[in-house]
Amino acid sequence: MGGSNFQVHRWSSPGRLDDILAMVHAAFAGLDPPSGVLKETLDDLAARFRRETFLVAQASHELVGSIFCARKDAGLYLTRLAVLPAWR
Repeated sequence: MGGSNFQVHRWSSPGRLDDILAMVHAAFAGLDPPSGVLKETLDDLAARFRRETFLVAQASHELVGSIFCARKDAGLYLTRLAVLPAWR
């Protein structure tokens, strides 16, 4: 699944937050018990985007994974990791 079109980069624009949310929901779908992530809305994600750092993995233009991080004291904390099942 790798290839030269695979990239990880900091997501610095609020554009495509709806696509990021859909990818995160797909990554957490099917868990038993269901993850609370599935209840998050676009407004919830937009609020996270304003206070956290988003790293996004893409294959060509398809979003395949993300890491959300937050600064706390002198550290950087991973607040969410999501990877589509086909890319795990």
